[in-house]
Amino acid sequence: MSKNVSSVVAAPHAFFWVNATQFFDTFNNNFLRTALASFVMFEMTTLAANTRSTLAALAVGLLMLPTFLVSTLAGELADRYAKNRVIKGICLWQFFFVVLACVGFKWRILPFLFIALLGMGAGGAMLSPVKYSILSEILPSNKLLFANGLMQAAVYIAILGGTIVGGMIFSFSYIWLYGILLLVGVATALCSLCVPKLQPANPTIQIDKNCFRSTYRNMRFAKDDHRILECILLISWFWGVGTILLSQLPALVTYLGGNDAMFTLFLVLFSCGIGVGSLLSQILLKGKVSSKYSVISLLLATLFLADLTYITWCNAGLVFNALPVFLHSSAGKRIVFDLFSFSICGGVYIVPLTTLLQTIAPIKQRARIIAANNIVNSLFMVAGSLLCSGLLFLRQPIPRILSIFVILNLIVVFVLYYKQRSQDSPL
Repeated sequence: MSKNVSSVVAAPHAFFWVNATQFFDTFNNNFLRTALASFVMFEMTTLAANTRSTLAALAVGLLMLPTFLVSTLAGELADRYAKNRVIKGICLWQFFFVVLACVGFKWRILPFLFIALLGMGAGGAMLSPVKYSILSEILPSNKLLFANGLMQAAVYIAILGGTIVGGMIFSFSYIWLYGILLLVGVATALCSLCVPKLQPANPTIQIDKNCFRSTYRNMRFAKDDHRILECILLISWFWGVGTILLSQLPALVTYLGGNDAMFTLFLVLFSCGIGVGSLLSQILLKGKVSSKYSVISLLLATLFLADLTYITWCNAGLVFNALPVFLHSSAGKRIVFDLFSFSICGGVYIVPLTTLLQTIAPIKQRARIIAANNIVNSLFMVAGSLLCSGLLFLRQPIPRILSIFVILNLIVVFVLYYKQRSQDSPL
C-alpha cells in the first residue's frame, strides 16, 4: 500500500489529527444546529409559534440532507485525490460557512443561517467517507478496531457537547456564540492542516458530476460483494434504531413527566454508553477484526430496550418533575441502567462492523463504499423517523412505539444468528 507515512512511527500522530479534526467538526455542526433551533424558538419572537416550530424542525433536516447529495462525490474525491488534501479542502470550505453563520446571528438573517447550516452539513457529510477510509492507510490492521472505537466515542461526545452547549448558549452573551463558532472552526482547520501527506488510492477514476448516476454506481459496488452489503445493512440497522431512540427521548421525558434536566441526563447516558461500548469492543476482541459479538450484543441491547419499555409503561402517569426525585425512585434507577446498558451494547455492536467494512472494502473503492454505507444509513434513519412520526400522528404512546422496535430487533437478532451459524455467512 503506497503512502508517505510510516504505519508504525507516524500512525499515532496521523490518527490524532484525523480524530481531532472530525471531533471539532462534529461539535461545531451540532452546536450550530442546536443554537439555530434555539435562536428560532426563543429569540425570533416576532414569528408565529407554528412558524418557529417548523423552522426549528427544518434545522435538524438540513444537517442530514447533504448526506444524500454529496456522499458519493466525497467518496470519489477521496479515492481520486490524496485524502489529506480532501480533508483540508473540506475544512476550509466549512470555515466560510462558520463566518456566514456569525453574520446571520449578528444581523438576524435567517437565510444566511440556514445556508450556513446546509453548508456545514455538506462538509460533515463529505468528511465522513474520507475519515473512515483513511484509517487503513495510516494504521496497521491490529490498531483499526481501537481507532474506530476512539472515533465513535469522540463523535458521540462531540454530538453531546455541541447539543448541550448549543442549547444553553443564549443564556450567555452573544460573544460566546460567535467565539465558540469561530474558535472551533479555526481549530478544525488547523487540525486538518496537520494530517500527514498521503498518496491517492485510485488517481485514474473519473469524477461523475451527475450525483444520482454516481450514487447508483457506487451502490452497485456494495451490492456486488455480499459481505459488504451485509455489513452495510447491519450497520444501517443500528443507526436506524439509535436515531429512533434518540429522537424519542424528548417524548419519553414528557411521558414520564420529566423536565429538561432529565432530557440532558438521557443524552449523556446514551452518548457516554456508546463511547464506553466502543472502547469495550477493543478489550473483548483484543484488536482482532471480527463480528463474533454482534449477535450477543444486539440481543442484550434488545433485552435492555424491552425492560426500558416495560418500566416506562408501568410508570405512565407519574410525574418526575425534579431530577433528584427521578434518580431516587426505583423506576428511575432502572431506566438509567437500561438506557446506559443499551448504549454500551450498541457500541460493542457497531464498532467491529464498521472496522470490518473498512477491512473488506477494496482500497481503490473504499471511500466510495463507505459513502454508499452513509447513504444507506441515512435512508434507515429517515425511514425510522417517518415511521415514528406516523405512529405519533396516530397517537400511539411511546412505550408501544418502542415495543415495535423491540420486536423488529429480535427478528434481526434471529436472522443474524442464523447467518452466522450458516457456512455461507460472510461475517
